[in-house]
Amino acid sequence: LQGTFCRLSQGIETFAKFVPEGVVRNIIRGDHRFTRPHVVPRTVTVMFSDIRDFTSISEAMSLPDLLHLLTQYLTAMTLVVEKHKGEITEILGDGLLIFWNTPEDVPDHATQACEAALAMKQALISLNQKLAAARDPPLPQLSIRMGLHTGNVLSGNIGSAKKMKFGCIGDPVNTASRLEGLCKFYGTDIICSGDTSAALERDGAADGFLCRKLALVLVKGKKEATCVHEVMAFRDEGRARRPLMATAENKLLEELAEAYESARAAFHAASFGEARALACKVLERWPGDLATRRLLGDIEQVAHKTREELANWTGAVVISEK
Repeated sequence: LQGTFCRLSQGIETFAKFVPEGVVRNIIRGDHRFTRPHVVPRTVTVMFSDIRDFTSISEAMSLPDLLHLLTQYLTAMTLVVEKHKGEITEILGDGLLIFWNTPEDVPDHATQACEAALAMKQALISLNQKLAAARDPPLPQLSIRMGLHTGNVLSGNIGSAKKMKFGCIGDPVNTASRLEGLCKFYGTDIICSGDTSAALERDGAADGFLCRKLALVLVKGKKEATCVHEVMAFRDEGRARRPLMATAENKLLEELAEAYESARAAFHAASFGEARALACKVLERWPGDLATRRLLGDIEQVAHKTREELANWTGAVVISEK
């Protein structure tokens, strides 16, 4: 009997490596909904992440080295995600699709997701140090991009009676992917939507994160503009599990966020001369800030327009890149 129990326990543990543990537990309990296609409405926070320039990295490596690199990376990221109550539902080469608040309830899912994103960046620092010291020549240094969005989906077993997987369907999944792509456009590591930012407010956690409002964007394939924010750092000590940046570096990021948002606000108010002057001041101090360079480009595209042409001005920026 003891041997049977041990084998059952090992089987559940192994099964949970392929399917969310909550789904496995429900199957073991005899809940037949989890053995067939079945979905329920859920409000979730979605993260889509990938490794920056992974195609170039993979082309320059042997397959065994590439496998070793990915295994090290995915192991480190999985530990962080699980610590912050996330569920990795798909591993897409170097990409990760992660959900919070499904299948298990996570009331503060937006907070957990943003904490996880910053913790993943922190874990990557340690991983890169390990990769650099592991061999000569060292393995490539990695950096990641993450898009976060909060919204309503259908979550559960998706597919057919013969083949299915646990996941979510709905526009929020696509939006998270689009936001991850915007990280490259704006030169950032983490971008969250206005809906995720609003969820942080509802969680009472917004003051714990240093964010800057990047833009109101209309991304390819979308009909409505989305407000996007860069998640830059933890603002203060807050919860003990948060990795903190040096105070001086945090202060610089706060100053950058404030200066940038002032320039962006002037742009939204159609005060293009003021916006240009403020953006130029930002670049004098932070010449490498790509988001500010994008803002200057936005200003130049509309600064010549007449009042009549700006009658329906919203400040939304059309992003044609995917």
